[in-house]
Amino acid sequence: MKVVACCVRPEAYQLIRTWAGDRGHELALVVTSPGPDQDRADDYRGIIAAAPPMQDIFVTTNMARLADAIRPLSADLLVTCTFPYRIPEQARALPRLGAFNLHPTPLPYYRGPNPSRMIYDGFPTVGACFHRMVHEFDAGPVLSRHESSLPDALTPITVWEAWQSTIIAAFYEGMAKAMEGDTGQPQRPAEQTRAARFSETERRLDWTLPGRSVLLRWIGLELFGPGAIASVGGDTYRVLQVDFRTATSNLPPPGTIASQSATGAEIAVHDGFVSMVLGELPK
Repeated sequence: MKVVACCVRPEAYQLIRTWAGDRGHELALVVTSPGPDQDRADDYRGIIAAAPPMQDIFVTTNMARLADAIRPLSADLLVTCTFPYRIPEQARALPRLGAFNLHPTPLPYYRGPNPSRMIYDGFPTVGACFHRMVHEFDAGPVLSRHESSLPDALTPITVWEAWQSTIIAAFYEGMAKAMEGDTGQPQRPAEQTRAARFSETERRLDWTLPGRSVLLRWIGLELFGPGAIASVGGDTYRVLQVDFRTATSNLPPPGTIASQSATGAEIAVHDGFVSMVLGELPK
């Protein structure tokens, strides 16, 4: 089985590479990119560094060249994961079994480029789907869908561990079904929501919310960036850590500073107090 993989994050490449190696499939080409002009990143360099010497890697920002790169390979399957571009129809049509995408949300919820919005919004689960590609982003028939409840102890590490398990499960089940020729199940358009990128306003923590919501917003902003900020005593800080404790009586108004030091603060929220470790904003 010849597979073409399109990805920009090293973790995605390692997932696909491990799957192919364990099953004796050929990773015929890895397509990666620094990303579009408005969203450049160096993550793709980690893929190049991790790849074995004989691995063919195509680095491009021009998707019009993709079909010509894939055509000579007689590929069986194309899969994308953490890839910021729409795959042109000419390229999607080339692999014998089709073109597929691993999207890290429980589709049709949170289609789009910012799956961390699922955490930020307090969605009750984390999840991932493996789906056939169509022209519209994240809209194709689903072969595999896995979800997990948010953990009781909410930290970036515990949330990511639960989330990562669904991503891996959706990928392995989805790839197996893709090789069997599974056509997938249509998504439910009436349930779709969008995962737009965070605005600068959304980065600022809101003290009028319940403490759990503040914590989830911080985790959503922290996992893959751009990070949360907070206004404390007239100054703005980068938020490095958040904890929450409930309080049921004698609560001051939300936003009241209960305590503050050179590196942290405790702020009243809707139902208790949020304590934070604070840092300087990057210049």
